[in-house]
Amino acid sequence: MAQAVSGEQMRSGVRADQIYPTLTPAQVARIAAHSTRCLDGCLALDAKGFIKTGPDLSPDDLAAARWPSPPHLLETSLPGVFAVGDVRAGSLKRVASAVGEGSIAIAAVLQVLHE
Repeated sequence: MAQAVSGEQMRSGVRADQIYPTLTPAQVARIAAHSTRCLDGCLALDAKGFIKTGPDLSPDDLAAARWPSPPHLLETSLPGVFAVGDVRAGSLKRVASAVGEGSIAIAAVLQVLHE
């Protein structure tokens, strides 16, 4: 089970893999207020620190994670882990968009669970 991360932990450079030692398939990556630097080294981030997903992932990002097939639209560089809303690279940074992305991610999670 994931534990809560305080703002102080985020600012002090605690990495996600120290807090979440095993991200399991079909988890949704959600970190408030675009505090995603703690995910560096755990998930692929763009130059601004947003989480890269689906078609934004480079061949190098996919090779590093040993992807067996192309990722789903909102799937991160870690197979089975999804990102939606403000933390995702290329998102519109609007609540309505995040809700829609969440709905898409749920459908993808169900598909991953059935694979």
